[in-house]
Amino acid sequence: MKPLGNGNFARKQGPQGLFAVVAQEDEAVHLHLRKHGARHTEKFAFARALGDVVCFPGTPLSAINNLHKAERQAVGRAFAAEFLAPVEMVLEMCADGMDIDEIARRLDVSPMVVDHQVENHAARVA
Repeated sequence: MKPLGNGNFARKQGPQGLFAVVAQEDEAVHLHLRKHGARHTEKFAFARALGDVVCFPGTPLSAINNLHKAERQAVGRAFAAEFLAPVEMVLEMCADGMDIDEIARRLDVSPMVVDHQVENHAARVA
């Protein structure tokens, strides 16, 4: 099996609360993901790490962790949610009568991601 479509991809066990480490050096970017076991968790951790690279370019070393009050972590979670389950697509699926679980299955994400996308959109509109 090729995780995330890459034969060179490897998952490692790591400390609790740490999802990934991003190392940027010159033109190279290395994403070091902790082995989570759950496919959706690993996809979300990968997307958060990718978001860290996109939103904070040139940072030599950064940790993707479960700090909820940290702005950088919040940006990573928002990027990952939009990357994996774009809010416009989620809202269209809702309008078509699909429930949260069905949308999550179709997008291959956790229902929590879809639920947060819907909640966050409603909060922005209100």
